[in-house]
Amino acid sequence: IEIGGRGPPVFRRAVELLLSRQRFVEASQLVQKLQSDAPVSVGSEIDRLAAELAVRELDFDRALSLTRNVVPADSRNYADQLWRATIFATMGQQKEAEQSLRKAVDLDPTRPDAWVALVQILANTDRQKKAEETVRLAKTKLPPETSHLALAVCYELIGRIDVAEETYRKAMSKRPGDAGILQSSAAFYMRTNQPNQAEPL
Repeated sequence: IEIGGRGPPVFRRAVELLLSRQRFVEASQLVQKLQSDAPVSVGSEIDRLAAELAVRELDFDRALSLTRNVVPADSRNYADQLWRATIFATMGQQKEAEQSLRKAVDLDPTRPDAWVALVQILANTDRQKKAEETVRLAKTKLPPETSHLALAVCYELIGRIDVAEETYRKAMSKRPGDAGILQSSAAFYMRTNQPNQAEPL
């Protein structure tokens, strides 16, 4: 940055490096400096970094304020709503997280991330029936050729372990050799106390 590096990827990488080395004070100072010095064109990205850092520092009031400022509740951008939901969920603001996730799946129902996160929130807040309904809806919206992994995770979240295992197997058969699917499937078998099934993966 000092020698002229500019742009959100450079800023984010610098902050992440400081955080990975537990240099939290320096990370906070860098974000504050960027907020005052960065061009207006990248200001919102800097505020995102500030919100994420505030969450790490447990400064939830500041994180909430920044998050609501960076991504308004009526944003029509899928990625923005997903980010907003992630911040709120991390702070335990489940209601606002759920609202953003519902907007995200409305904006782009073909992308799996928001569906999985929405099912997780519903399951974690003891709304089993709503979670099951959401999984059924996701199954009708997600592209059949790429939906199996996301649906397997969703079935696991709602406690349908038998259906989850079957769906993990379908994901592996559809995309054999896919490292992400193999890792997720192996992790599933370990979580469900089936290490012998995980070993071949």
